[in-house]
Amino acid sequence: MASSSFVAVVCFLCVARGNSLLQKHKSDQSFQSASLGKARSSSDDDEYTENYLCHQNYCINPVFVGLYDMSKLEAATWQCSTRSIVLDNAPFCKDALYYTPAIPSNSSMNVTATITAQDTFAMTMFIEHLGGMGYEYWEHTSPADDEDMCVQKVFYQVCYTYFPKATSACFDGDEESY
Repeated sequence: MASSSFVAVVCFLCVARGNSLLQKHKSDQSFQSASLGKARSSSDDDEYTENYLCHQNYCINPVFVGLYDMSKLEAATWQCSTRSIVLDNAPFCKDALYYTPAIPSNSSMNVTATITAQDTFAMTMFIEHLGGMGYEYWEHTSPADDEDMCVQKVFYQVCYTYFPKATSACFDGDEESY
């Protein structure tokens, strides 16, 4: 797994890229207004939010994928599973899971349904985060192989968040911590 400093640098670069896209977008709007003979009103300069990282149409909040779900995930009870069962039932995250992941213990759902639900949560968070970065999911449907390093890192981070690595001494069905 990548070191936390590397992930932080990549996230910073992704945010910087989002900000440069925002500046280009604002520049394009200014050019269009000038070319159409329109004056910018003072309301055009109003801030969308006080959050530095969050701009209208380019809002990455939280900056780390799944940050708001972390407390819920940490509070949940987890169990070990086999890598093959997880890979068979997690089509979105399967290319990111090179380790044996833990899954939530859920007495009301079978293991297959639990894994599928986690995979769906991961994919939903990935799509929402890409949208905040100003990307369209439909242009990045194979995130593990994507040319854009930001898309790849968001993909790996979201899958690591919803499928944490189990300890090496953990066997299928054993209780595990997040």
